Amino acid sequence: MASGYHYQELAPGGCSLAVFLKLHYHSPIPSESQQLYLHRGQLQTQLVTARDDLLTIYDVYERPTSSLSAHTSTSSITNSSTSHKLVISRKHNLFGIVTGLQRIQTLSSDTDHRDRLLVSFADAKIALLEWNDATDDLETVSIHTYERAPQLLNGTPHLFQPNLSVDPLSRCAALLLPHDALAILPFYRDAAEFDLDKDFHLDNLAQDDAAAVAAAKDMESLPYSPSFVLTMPEVDAKIRNLKDFCFLPGFQKPTVAVLFQYSPTWTGLLAERKDTYSVFLFTLDLSASLDGMTLDNNNGTTRSLHPVVTTSSPLPLDCLYMIPCPQTLGGVLVVCMSSILHVDQSGRVVVTALNSWFKSVSSIEPESVLELQGLDDLQGSQIVFTSETEGLLTLVSGDLYRVVCQMDGRSVEGMRLERMNESFSASEELKAATGSPSSCLAIAPQNNHSSANGGSLAYLFNASTAGDSTLYNLVPVRKPLTSSQEEDASAKPEPTSTAHDMDLDLDDDLYGTSDALTTNNAKTNGSSKHETILTVRKVDTVRSHGGLHSVARRKLTEEESGSFKRHELVAACGSGNQAGIVYLDPRFVPQHRTVLVSEAGTETPSFSKVFTLNKESNGRIRMIGSRSNEDLSMAFTAPGEVSTVPSQKQGTWTDSVELSGATLCAGLLLGGDCVARITSNSVQVLSLDTTEVVHETKLESRIQHASLDASQYAVIHTWDSETLIFNFDASKREFETVDTSAILTGPIISANIFRDTFHNLSPALGSKFKEAVVESGADAAAAQSRAIFGSYSNDDEEQIDYGEDDDDQSMVAPTNGNHINGSNTTTAAVEAAPAYVFTLDLDSTARIFSLPNLELVWQNFSVAAQPQRLRYESQGHTELAPEQVATISTAVACHLGDMICLVSVTSDNFLTVYKANAFGHADEKLKTAGEGMQALTFNKLFVQLLAVPAARAFDSSANGFKTGAVQLEPFSVGSAEGMVASSNALTVLGGGKESSASVLCWTAEGGHKVLDWPQGDLVCLGAIPTGSMQSECCSWTGAADYAYVDRSGTLFMGQLPPGLDSTSSWSSRIVRTGRSYTRITTHNPTHCVVAASILPHQFVLFDEDGEAIASHGSEDATTVSYRGALELFIGQDRSTPVDGYEFEQNETVTSLEVVTLDAPSTTSGCKQFIAAGTTTYHGEDRTCKGSVYLFEIISVVSSAKDEIGNDFRLKLITRDDSRAPVTAICELNGFLVHTSGQKLYGC
Repeated sequence: MASGYHYQELAPGGCSLAVFLKLHYHSPIPSESQQLYLHRGQLQTQLVTARDDLLTIYDVYERPTSSLSAHTSTSSITNSSTSHKLVISRKHNLFGIVTGLQRIQTLSSDTDHRDRLLVSFADAKIALLEWNDATDDLETVSIHTYERAPQLLNGTPHLFQPNLSVDPLSRCAALLLPHDALAILPFYRDAAEFDLDKDFHLDNLAQDDAAAVAAAKDMESLPYSPSFVLTMPEVDAKIRNLKDFCFLPGFQKPTVAVLFQYSPTWTGLLAERKDTYSVFLFTLDLSASLDGMTLDNNNGTTRSLHPVVTTSSPLPLDCLYMIPCPQTLGGVLVVCMSSILHVDQSGRVVVTALNSWFKSVSSIEPESVLELQGLDDLQGSQIVFTSETEGLLTLVSGDLYRVVCQMDGRSVEGMRLERMNESFSASEELKAATGSPSSCLAIAPQNNHSSANGGSLAYLFNASTAGDSTLYNLVPVRKPLTSSQEEDASAKPEPTSTAHDMDLDLDDDLYGTSDALTTNNAKTNGSSKHETILTVRKVDTVRSHGGLHSVARRKLTEEESGSFKRHELVAACGSGNQAGIVYLDPRFVPQHRTVLVSEAGTETPSFSKVFTLNKESNGRIRMIGSRSNEDLSMAFTAPGEVSTVPSQKQGTWTDSVELSGATLCAGLLLGGDCVARITSNSVQVLSLDTTEVVHETKLESRIQHASLDASQYAVIHTWDSETLIFNFDASKREFETVDTSAILTGPIISANIFRDTFHNLSPALGSKFKEAVVESGADAAAAQSRAIFGSYSNDDEEQIDYGEDDDDQSMVAPTNGNHINGSNTTTAAVEAAPAYVFTLDLDSTARIFSLPNLELVWQNFSVAAQPQRLRYESQGHTELAPEQVATISTAVACHLGDMICLVSVTSDNFLTVYKANAFGHADEKLKTAGEGMQALTFNKLFVQLLAVPAARAFDSSANGFKTGAVQLEPFSVGSAEGMVASSNALTVLGGGKESSASVLCWTAEGGHKVLDWPQGDLVCLGAIPTGSMQSECCSWTGAADYAYVDRSGTLFMGQLPPGLDSTSSWSSRIVRTGRSYTRITTHNPTHCVVAASILPHQFVLFDEDGEAIASHGSEDATTVSYRGALELFIGQDRSTPVDGYEFEQNETVTSLEVVTLDAPSTTSGCKQFIAAGTTTYHGEDRTCKGSVYLFEIISVVSSAKDEIGNDFRLKLITRDDSRAPVTAICELNGFLVHTSGQKLYGC
């Protein structure tokens, strides 16, 4: 029987859906829950995004920045000296395509103040999810399926969009089904409703049926009542061809607005029917939802239980979608191709046309015609309200507009569109806002978070499937009035009290105030010549390549880093202003690297290991290299820069000093003036400046493996199966033995020491250990709290006094958006952080002991079973079956990013990552609050199967590791400046996805990643600490991030790969050109990339003789057609094509391949050519045709103005016309085979 296995290596790029909500609550400072990630900032809200089957949860953090180092805009209404960060919390691949995300509240939300998440799927399902503190993740409350409804018996129609909408008061949710139906899911919002339904269900059950009674009691705990399917004929027989729907706010019962086309038409019938859409408003009666329609006793007709309250007049045929208006405004906004309509609650329609094209598709007389330049149609647009009478509109081009409703009392008399401005925190400059093409706009309510600067800044997230998605702040800014605006303001009469105003005041008493918050009110008293406008301010970006249209494999050059496998992936990605080319690589390929050699006249030794010690003020790196074959070591100083010029790929080390004995481990100790060095039989303390031995501790047994942890402790494993721990005494400048006889009673597989730098484990401490463990780090935590949250205002409690108000600590903003871990953590705070010992014994029992008292705080006996959660266990479980457990080969507790994780590797090569969670359920805390970290759990986040090759990249004679074992060593991906022991990643020696070595890291944008080492022959990898001063270097150099040794013993310095901060699981380099590409291929002999682009241009009509027909009169909208072109990219310059070929008008490339054909001019007798198949579209009155092109990439003599490497050109060899489009082309046994319509040709 045939079988297959599907694995998604690259998740879909971009975001198609997004919603802000409060999934889990972090109480105000200084509560324990806020002590977890102080360095990130104050948690504001959560953002949930989706694209196809990928669901991602982000935490939104806000933190103040230094007011001394940043110039803030004086025109801003609020203090905007804050930085924001999106940090990924969880990422899930779901079984189904997500079509809707909505925020909803249940009865439990009134007590826990948390929102719930509704997710709809393409196969007519709705899932209700809520946050679980114990698992630190979403959990499914219920799944409601409607795939067996009569409307889905024949499947889902093509291009059907199953929209999901929620009542503003969370009374129900609705999912659009085919054939004019809605799936309604009611929710309880009052305990009285819950009690009524409970009594109703229990009365109808047989009390002797225990199973039925138990099932009914389980149903009582659910927050919803039975769902039902509502067909539109049950509401009104006129409602058919339903296109969109939404819930309206401000009604006593759920009220639904539906947009439908009661009489379909098309452009050929405009003379007969133009306005065929309509909007109906009907009341949804949830209490009588299961009864359907009732019979009227008076005349025998049926009467709907969901009465229609409002009907509108006919609307234009080009309606796209609609959104509900705020309660003060009322009604809905209907967005059409060439107009925006407002339909109020009485059915009155107000039309604002974009241009005069509206009159040709509708017979409605518009109230106003805008005639804005560059605003032709609203297809692909998105709109969201930012206040009661203003909204934000995005176009498919990425331009942002303000939508202002012009009011006449309580009625809308028209709408005005203005370009939205983008403001910047560092300057007062305002420019027209342009973003990525939007697929969804999500706005966070202003009361959903408290801003750190005291203002009410709302969040706006522009989700895009075309490329990057952007998080904005909505910031009001004062803008100077123009001369015309000043004249209008001065000419405006002073408001006087009239009877009409008195009537409005009476209406306000009855219905509430009608004063809408608007940001376009200028002071008219003459004292100010400014107006307040609402602007967007970009605060963070979710980097993504968007959709991939075509993928090819590119061969790397000899000069490029990581060219052992010789290939990488290149793809055409994105659309609109986010279109371009992306280079994808699943490996940890350095951006640039330099090989280090010895001084002139001496032989370059072969290293088995290298250890980075310190970065000096001049930028040079102090290292120790081990030469195991010669039983020697060498301390030297290496340059801290990496050359980007291929001809200067070598660096020279200086100040070399030989040391006796091979080095197993070395590193800088606390204080910064001493170095720890561990040999095969001793532990040494060396002087950093002179490399002299300050103190040495001899051991009786030979050392098998050693590690230097937390820059203070040495963990040593001997060949006698002993595990020793040494503590460095900075005052004595020597190592002291830590007595571990009471805790290490048996053989230990692995052990390491880690610091709780960010106090992730402190909330889980029992009362017995809190004072002993946390007291040492209390001062550092308090200082860190003052530094980060000193300027935060607390809306829920009184202002918190942290003490030492005169200590003004300036904030240091993160230097890189990717590296959030420890960016503001000082060295003193790290040194004072509590330290813990993690051990794993032969019985696969994991334990954590506190230092320095070595008391047990956590243990677990189930690591070998690899469960979803690792809890505190006081005793072991019963014997498990052999197939239920795995043999753990190694495990470490360390930081991945800024989170403490437990990483284990099994004998069958499964790499598993568990994340620490200090918050469990309340009952667990009460039950185990006595001692230790019994509330601490580790939740499984990531699992990767390692492909461990038979031949290792290292052997036991070189470094002392057991042959065949996968080893985990600490590494740092972008450690913060001034951090001590800031390892935030792991080097996996002996295993990877496809190679024998890899790097496990975590980024705030993409989560956990395993990237293979490019050559696969990695022996040792060490991160270079960030110095306090920037070194002076040439323009062609850059600071090195790490040093490594390969199997041959060669020492390299490298830079981190670009694109680690993307949402993709691979490293990526995106080149945004703004031109859309349909096809892409590569030419291996020249390592070039050939991409087929499409360029828009003004449409020109030709006659039969090929002459252009002159256009008579001016058109309202510019007609656009597309012309294809080929672009040639080289490896030296990936952003700009060096050559190209433009096709004829309306001719685009539909197939592009590299073919190998006979070429007598070459030695081998064959040559690779670029074959392109095109399609020429002439319009509806003429058939399409195509052509086959054959190109050759030739080398030319570069001119003086050309840069190095720009010596390749595209040369057209031949062209063959075809009577039909050429949609496929390939090479078969030396012949060129292509399609022509439904025929196949070979030549």
